[in-house]
This record gives sequence, structure tokens and C-alpha cells, in this order.
Amino acid sequence: MGAGEMTDGCVTAANRAGMQVHLVDLAHRAAPYRDVVCAIHPVPADVEQYWIAAARAAAARCEPDGVLGLTEPQVLAAAMVAETFGLPGPSLAAASTCRDAALQRTAFADGGVPQPLFLISLDRRECEEWAASRYPVVVNSPRSLGASAVTLAGGPDELGVDLDCRLDVGEVLIEEYVAGPEYAWVGMVIDREVVFGCTLAKQPGERPGFVNLGYELPGQLPRPLARQVDRAVADAIRSMGVWRGMTRVDFRVTDGAPRILRISLGVSDARIMELLSLAYGLDFFTALLEVACGGWPASFRASSPQPSAIRYLPQQAGRLERVTGRDELARDEYVVRHSVSAQPGDEIPVVRHPEDRRAYAVFRAPDHATLHAAVERMLGSFRLVVSDRAG
Repeated sequence: MGAGEMTDGCVTAANRAGMQVHLVDLAHRAAPYRDVVCAIHPVPADVEQYWIAAARAAAARCEPDGVLGLTEPQVLAAAMVAETFGLPGPSLAAASTCRDAALQRTAFADGGVPQPLFLISLDRRECEEWAASRYPVVVNSPRSLGASAVTLAGGPDELGVDLDCRLDVGEVLIEEYVAGPEYAWVGMVIDREVVFGCTLAKQPGERPGFVNLGYELPGQLPRPLARQVDRAVADAIRSMGVWRGMTRVDFRVTDGAPRILRISLGVSDARIMELLSLAYGLDFFTALLEVACGGWPASFRASSPQPSAIRYLPQQAGRLERVTGRDELARDEYVVRHSVSAQPGDEIPVVRHPEDRRAYAVFRAPDHATLHAAVERMLGSFRLVVSDRAG
């Protein structure tokens, strides 16, 4: 379920393994896959109820061995299909909790998971009083998706503007801001047990969208901290009721300990899947399909990852004049590949969502020092040059 970059990797892996693929998505997004899948089951509109109805109808017709929701809007629909048709999956409870940030917070609290202090409220005065001694605070609408739903309020005025918008439509989740380096744990869960996991260091973005600018693998955590992370992640997964599938846990380290920020079912980012495959020398798309169909990934084995990274270019809004540094990247032995999804004359947007990013490079090196040097060379030469600033 879902057409995009993740679909490319999954369909390629499925065809290589001799699997039949039925794709559920909006007709215009699914159309490019018509020649590489068995059937397309169109969704009439990008509304969760339609996703659920289309997925159920597709499953009733094709009697699948597994179901995958590749991005967050499809997670709940995929879990409902798995529950209805007796297919492997993360569990309907986990999918429901994944879609609601406030439910995650209460589940983590019940499970003793280390996390930020938080308040869930419909009352403006209660929100303001709770935040008064804790600025800056993170503000979220619990059932909204993605980083674009999250804002950082530095004081009462910013919080007031935010509450004006959010309290009209429902409760608000306010959290203490946790300072410190940010990481993403990505792993595979089978029968409630973590069978594979690794930590990626994140390069967090800035306002307005706080969209990540990159990942580095492995995350280089000291051994005692890595053990704390493993325990916290296992507790978070258990508190969510995750049965099976790839899972992502975002966390920050503050005062020498992890604080869990959120859990996502699946990865949804094809670049992370590419990075995992590159670092471990394994096909993670095939593993994802095997687990979704109730199997155990035959390719998994204990190994140490080779230092690898992806970095997105910081970008200014405006009309693209030229791209610099591509020749240097092509000559760099530690750059696996790079990509620019814009042409001169195109408008480069402000980065509010992951899909707004226009250029990146993928790296692999024998050690972290060499990797970091390659990233710095890229940031020094690879640029999107724009002619003017847009709003």
C-alpha cells in the first residue's frame, strides 16, 4: 500500500523473488507501476477511510500472503487488513497507537519507558500554566502525522498563537523540549522480539519543518549507553504491542541517558533502507517482504556495518540557477552516488516536509574519520545556487 520510492525497492525485490504484487494507491500515483505489478487497486481519495476500504476490497479479491503499508497514512489500513484476513502484521493496537502521539506517551508511561515530560489537554489555561516553567516546549496535535505537525514554542506568545490553531480542532500534546544529540533506532521485530537493530545518528534540521538533513550508520554510542538504548527500545516496542515488522524508534540522549521521542511502524524512507543495505551488505527490501509474509529473513546474520551516511543539502528558497560540485562528487571514491531532483529554472522550496528536499549524496568509507571528511568535502562544494529568496 502506497506508491513512491519505497515502492520501487519493494516491487523490485518482490519481482526478483517471484512474488506477485498488488498495489493499492491513488490511480495517478500507481500508474507508473502498471507494467511491473499484477494489479492496481485504486483509492478514490487520499482519506484514511478510503484507504481502509480499498485495502480490504483488494485483499478479498487476491487473498494475499502479506500486507505492507509503506508510509504512515497506510499503517492503520494495513493493520486492519492483517487483522481481518489473519495475516502477519504489527498488531492493530500497535498501528492505532502509532498514529496518535498522545497514545504513545501514555503507553510509554505505563511501560516505564524513559521519555519527555508531557501534558495532554483541551484547556488553554492548563497548557499555559504547565508550559510556564518549561520553555521551550514542543507542541503537537496528537493525531496529526509527520514533523510538520510539530512546533517549538519558545515563550508564551508563540504558544498562544499555536494553541489558537490547535484547540479549535481537539486536544493538544505539550512536551518538554529534550536537548541533546538525536538518533533513530531501526530494527526488525518478529513474534514480539527484536531480532535485528541498529542506531543511526541523525542530522536534525532547522525551523520551520525540523526535517532531517542526514543519517550516519552506525551511530557510535558508547557501550553502556548502547545497552540503555536497547533496553529502552525493547520496553517501548513492548508497550506499543508490536508483533512483527520493521520498526523505527526516534530518541535523544540527554544527561547520558536516552529519552524516547516516538515510534513509527515501518521505515517509510527509501534512503534509510538503502543505507542499511549498503552498510550491512544485505537486501533489506527483501527482508521486509519476507517478514511481512510471515517468514524469517534468510539474509540476516551477525555483522558489523561499514560506516555509511546520507546527507541532504541545506537549501535556500528561490529559483535554481545552477548546481555546483557534481564533478567533485563523481571523482570522490567515498561517494556511492548523488542525486539532484531539480533543473535550472525550477523553484526550490522552503523545506517543510521530507519531499521538499532536492539534493543528497550517499557515502561509504572504511572508518568514521574518512566518512566525515568526505561529507565535509561534499558540503563545501555541492550547492544549489538560487537567484532570489522565496517566502
